[in-house]
Amino acid sequence: MSQITDEFSNIWNGTSFGQRLTFIVVILGFIAALLGVTFWVRTPDYGLLYSDLGQKEAAEVVSYLRDNEIKYKVKDNGSTVLVPSNKIYEARMALAKESLPGGEVGFELFDKVKFGMSDLAQKVNYRRAIQGELSKTISQLDGVEWAKVQIVIPEPSLFVGEEKSATASVVLKMRKRNAVNPSILAGISHLVSTSVEGLTPENISITDSRGNLLSKSGDNQLSTVVTNQFDLSRKREEYYASQAMSIIEKITGPGKAIVKVSVDLDFKNVDEKQIEYDQDKRVPVSQVITTQSTEMPGGANGDGGGKMSKESEETETTQYALSKVERVVSEHEARVKRLTVAVLVDGNYVDEEMADGTITTKYEPRTEDELDQIAVIVKQAIGLNESAPRNDVFEIQNVQFHRAIAAYVDEEGVEKEDKKAFILSIARSSSLVIAVIAFLLFASKALKRMSSPRQQVAPAPGGGGYATYAPVPEIENNAISEADAAREKKSDEDRVAIREGIVANAQDDPRTTSNLVRKWLRESE
Repeated sequence: MSQITDEFSNIWNGTSFGQRLTFIVVILGFIAALLGVTFWVRTPDYGLLYSDLGQKEAAEVVSYLRDNEIKYKVKDNGSTVLVPSNKIYEARMALAKESLPGGEVGFELFDKVKFGMSDLAQKVNYRRAIQGELSKTISQLDGVEWAKVQIVIPEPSLFVGEEKSATASVVLKMRKRNAVNPSILAGISHLVSTSVEGLTPENISITDSRGNLLSKSGDNQLSTVVTNQFDLSRKREEYYASQAMSIIEKITGPGKAIVKVSVDLDFKNVDEKQIEYDQDKRVPVSQVITTQSTEMPGGANGDGGGKMSKESEETETTQYALSKVERVVSEHEARVKRLTVAVLVDGNYVDEEMADGTITTKYEPRTEDELDQIAVIVKQAIGLNESAPRNDVFEIQNVQFHRAIAAYVDEEGVEKEDKKAFILSIARSSSLVIAVIAFLLFASKALKRMSSPRQQVAPAPGGGGYATYAPVPEIENNAISEADAAREKKSDEDRVAIREGIVANAQDDPRTTSNLVRKWLRESE
């Protein structure tokens, strides 16, 4: 160990100030790079634990992670919590065991039953549990950031006439503005009404987080009807448009026609009862025959001979019922009142060769006969009726469509760029390793250069001012081996031979030698 220390001390004493400064800077740079690599390797890769948390929920999660010495990061103003990727699922299971993040309280209220709880407290907890479960369920819907549900369940009454219906209110906060549509509101109303006994969709009020009334009590049924009618009209329009487009594209080709259909539907519900009587067909229902006898004194000529005369009268009554037919007709389907169809058709494109040899594309509009042929076929396909009472409207026009220029993709260029990006990624990932290896090589060469003994320059004996090399001084306390001595002797002989050859060439051709020296001096400047 002392020998190595002495050698390093001799090497250090034999170096200049610049070499020492360079050596110190390189060592410090290597230490800094090593520390940076170590820090980079030991830094974990963070992944998403939970997002869109409230301030209270995020505080509970962070407190648990801190108590259990789990590294974490907080982003997005405290709503997002990150943990090392290899501990995400472990942390989620541990938090779920502790019922974190808490959020709305649901039926877990009844996990710990308290003895002596009053009936009123149990009813309140039950309502809180239903509200919490509904809030958590609605918050899971796409586009809903959070939801709050409030339910009012009145006390049952002994009198039926005094019973009140249950009511509910829902507050929504959407992730995007204008993300609420009637179908979502109808779904939420149906979900809440079917979860609470005695609650109807008409008694549910929905409000957004900005205080806008989205659906009030009594509007749910009407909004549902309107939504169903709108959906039915849209489906009819899409059906007629697809029927027409499938035929037109067979004639013009794909992408050369646009069809738009507007449908007016009649949503009247008609219940009709028809009764028809047939006078020619009579059916006797009942027949009554009445006979009446009367006795009067006297003869037939009015002589009072003491004889009684007897008269009888018979009456027959027959009741007939007419044959009738009763029909009950109910129409609850939407009928088409009117169709409005608009068709745009692109023309033909023909390639023409110009005088200079270039090929250009020329647009040629379609003829009236072609348009009439397309119109007739489309009208027959969708069942258009232009006569009264429907008076359907059909319009077809030939216009030139805007042709999008196809983007040229240089596959070879893309492949080269991909290869370049791949090589750069490899170089970026291995740059630290390459830097360390380069430092080691540089340090080893620098140490070898510094460890070699410095040579003194002395004038050659009688050499006219030419440089010569002085013998290498011996290092104290360190004997040079015979092999090293022989190697040094041979090196001195080679240097002397080279010097003598240079001197001989300079004496033979001094002009060339002087030009060469001038060139070296210019390059050094």
